[in-house]
Amino acid sequence: MINEISTELNKQNPLNDEKEELKDNFEQRTVPSLADVQSFCGEFHVKVDNAVGIRPWLQFSDTNFPEKILKQFEEDEFDIPTPIQSIAWPILSQNRDLVGIANSGSGKTLAFILPLIFHIRKQLNDNSIAIILTSTRESVQYIYTIAQPYFNLFEIKSICIINGDEHEKQINEIRDEKNVYICLPNRLNDILEQQLINLHHVTFIVLDDTDKMIDLGFETQIRKFLDNFKSI
Repeated sequence: MINEISTELNKQNPLNDEKEELKDNFEQRTVPSLADVQSFCGEFHVKVDNAVGIRPWLQFSDTNFPEKILKQFEEDEFDIPTPIQSIAWPILSQNRDLVGIANSGSGKTLAFILPLIFHIRKQLNDNSIAIILTSTRESVQYIYTIAQPYFNLFEIKSICIINGDEHEKQINEIRDEKNVYICLPNRLNDILEQQLINLHHVTFIVLDDTDKMIDLGFETQIRKFLDNFKSI
């Protein structure tokens, strides 16, 4: 089982008309019936705590996603949201924190990537930053591969930060400001110590593979990073 924590730091910014319109794209278009919700939860063994008033988005038609996202779903041969997506999208659309547990291959990456995109795009400050922490080099590259087609739709700049032989190249790319940093915890703390990222611009955090990160000994690095936001 994989534990994901997606945290949106609640920062209020005035929105112009264009970004207000984009914000509306991440709201529920149609509300499924209670019977459909009960059937969905029973079929997929879904349990949700502390989500009063939240109903899952069972079909893509329940969403108000832009047409270009729906076309990308078609290219990726996605017919309906997966259970974790059905639950995560409506919760994160309301700027709530989320802890989600689901098996590998269940669509978890897009469960947090799409809310991340809408969050970044609706910020008045174009320097808004999202941080994704995960457990292994392969996981970093996997998230990047899944997310990149969707990032490209909205001109969101992202970078993988991993151990390897291209350290100097990565440093130079980090200095060219990005919107999304997909990192290993130890590498993230390295670049924070070098003050290559302005933490005041970080407004969205994802911890992916949390259990594996802890098993691999990253708990201290994760806590050190999150301590930066205690006063926010």
